[in-house]
Amino acid sequence: MLKLIADINRKIDTFGTVSDSTQPLIGITANNNDGLSYIKDRFSHSVIKAGGIPFIIPVTKDINILTAIVEKLDGLLIPGGGEITPEALKELYPPDCNSVKTIQEEFELMMLRLAFNRQIPVLGIHRGHHLINITFSDDMKQYIAARYIENNSDLSLRMEHGKTSDIIKYANYPIMSVKWHPDSISTDYSKNIMMKLHRWLIGEATLYAKVKTIHRKIITLDSHTDTPLFFLNGYKLSRRNIIKVNPSLLDLKGHVLIDYEVKVDITKMREGMCDAVYMVAYQPQGELTDEASDKAIQTALSIIKKIRQKVKNNISIVEQAVTVDDVIRIKQQGKKAILIGVENGYAIGKKIKTLTTFADLGVVYMTLSHNGDNDICDSAINSKKTHKGLSNFGKEVVREMNRLGIMIDISHTSERTMLDVLLISSKPIIASHSALKAVNNHPRNISDRVIRLLKNRGGVVQICLYDEFLNARKKANVDDIIKHINYMVRAFGINHVGIGTDFDGCDRSAGLRGINEMPRITTELLRAGYTTQEIGKIWGGNFLRVMKDVQSVRT
Repeated sequence: MLKLIADINRKIDTFGTVSDSTQPLIGITANNNDGLSYIKDRFSHSVIKAGGIPFIIPVTKDINILTAIVEKLDGLLIPGGGEITPEALKELYPPDCNSVKTIQEEFELMMLRLAFNRQIPVLGIHRGHHLINITFSDDMKQYIAARYIENNSDLSLRMEHGKTSDIIKYANYPIMSVKWHPDSISTDYSKNIMMKLHRWLIGEATLYAKVKTIHRKIITLDSHTDTPLFFLNGYKLSRRNIIKVNPSLLDLKGHVLIDYEVKVDITKMREGMCDAVYMVAYQPQGELTDEASDKAIQTALSIIKKIRQKVKNNISIVEQAVTVDDVIRIKQQGKKAILIGVENGYAIGKKIKTLTTFADLGVVYMTLSHNGDNDICDSAINSKKTHKGLSNFGKEVVREMNRLGIMIDISHTSERTMLDVLLISSKPIIASHSALKAVNNHPRNISDRVIRLLKNRGGVVQICLYDEFLNARKKANVDDIIKHINYMVRAFGINHVGIGTDFDGCDRSAGLRGINEMPRITTELLRAGYTTQEIGKIWGGNFLRVMKDVQSVRT
């Protein structure tokens, strides 16, 4: 024994006290039986052999403990072990069902949801396969593959019965599961399948670990969200919100109230490793009478004050940012930053002095129009070409925004308006949530002609996630976002592109369910070959550079 202790001490002393391993940490959910939390050695050994570091997660329903654990993980493995409670699937108990573990089910479902909310890669084996299908399919039955899945062709896997449908990969998510036990089949080919599955998990987990590292280093900023639209529905900034809304609010057909999960809140920002978001005071284009214009001013001020109050009510976790230094400081303090924009210059009515009031309240940018011409300019949608670009009043607005250090946002404006703004403005211009006509020829998108001028003036185009703007099929995914970013980078360089989701302005956002899923964009940027520095520019660096330039007049 003394020799063994000496050998161990020598090995540890030789190795050192700090590990520099870059292997991903893979959580493995334990089985629970007779008061024991355990896993079979073959699961942890397979993770090690595939290149990961296994961590056995004990069975518990303590959400605080599980949240703390999942935030350290790079991947999750849910292995087999017993049946799912038949009642959960609205099934009768079969005669041979004798291994149901309801406590473990709750534990595993909690881990699965916590991982999914953070886009952590997940591999489910047998029981894990059923749990994944229960979570993501309403009509799951045990031993029947779920709907809404796609066969995984990447691994070219086969089970002994030749059923590829029993190996599933969820579209657009790093989730895979098999409803059989590849670890318990004795043939060499089946062992190869086991390693392919685990290597897939380790590969995705390694990528996810890089994403986490990148997000710690950079400022991640979303330049446009419409979340204040839901403030009157009982919205809470600090937590998830599922509220009743009219589908027409989300550009959907119908009139029946539906359950809608708001895409932006502080919890989701934490899960998605997002540091800062712009919440905008939006209102649709209305009449241009003096009375309607004065009402528009009051509506905008009311929304701005509500945003500021939401922040004040949660000051321990979030602050309002007005400058670039604010954004950096707030991240360093471990909080999230909310910035305020105004969408639709209709909000200043016919009174240019309203811009000074906005600046005093911390408004950082204003979108000159929405869908319809206003007193400032013509719009891209529903335009009657009232001014054939900027009006004389609009030219005054541009100069005053330059003087006050408020960024000018040309999203939603007509091309003639964009060209006029670029000619008159003394400061760089932003498009807070737009896409590219060269990739998808939509009237709301921006042409190369405009982008070329915008680039020459040092501006930035923030790619919008709205399906209809990303592709002509009107059902987009993350690949479409990357296509627009790639085009901008190839045609105009890395310094003029960013991301402005338009979350909560519509319900069709490239398949992303909320700001917590933003790591998927970072993951695909890594796959596309972008470096950490380049990703930092895309995720906020470019936008913040313009913001600092525009605000330099304030000092």
